[in-house]
Amino acid sequence: MSTAVLVLLVIGIAAGIISASIGEGTIEALIYPPGFLFMFALGTLLEYKLSALKVKKAISKYRLLKHRYIEEESL
Repeated sequence: MSTAVLVLLVIGIAAGIISASIGEGTIEALIYPPGFLFMFALGTLLEYKLSALKVKKAISKYRLLKHRYIEEESL
């Protein structure tokens, strides 16, 4: 889904550039698509950071449980 949104944003940027170069477009056609692309990139970065944090937390929890299991087994 996110790839489809990215493709649509890039097509919007290209369409805005083409329409502005032939003189039919407005300034909004050049401002809004890059702005949305920037917000999309920020959202993607935020999602990546949250996912990385969850993975680190899961690995830490796994190591802690594994360490406890080894201690209990040695007793």
